Amino acid sequence: MKKGRWALVVAMLVLVLFPVSALAEPIVVNWWHAHGGRLGEKVNAIAEGFNGQQNDFKVNVVNLRDWFVTSEIFSDRYPMLSWVSAPRPYGFNSSA
Repeated sequence: MKKGRWALVVAMLVLVLFPVSALAEPIVVNWWHAHGGRLGEKVNAIAEGFNGQQNDFKVNVVNLRDWFVTSEIFSDRYPMLSWVSAPRPYGFNSSA
């Protein structure tokens, strides 16, 4: 009986000192945007700051570089995310 209690104490000690959550991979979130220049740098800084403050989540920043392309990607599957409604600029060719 003492061996069983000793094993239980050791098992509980291991769980307290080495929680399973510490071994788990972080949840990855892809942050898609089309900001360039200073705004793009700001988005990257926000994600880097967030990633540096915790280990439960990891934000991957994905720059799509063009709001029109971003709108087309989301318009069929996620119409509520496709809020860009400006007309295409003169000479814009999506196949280029």
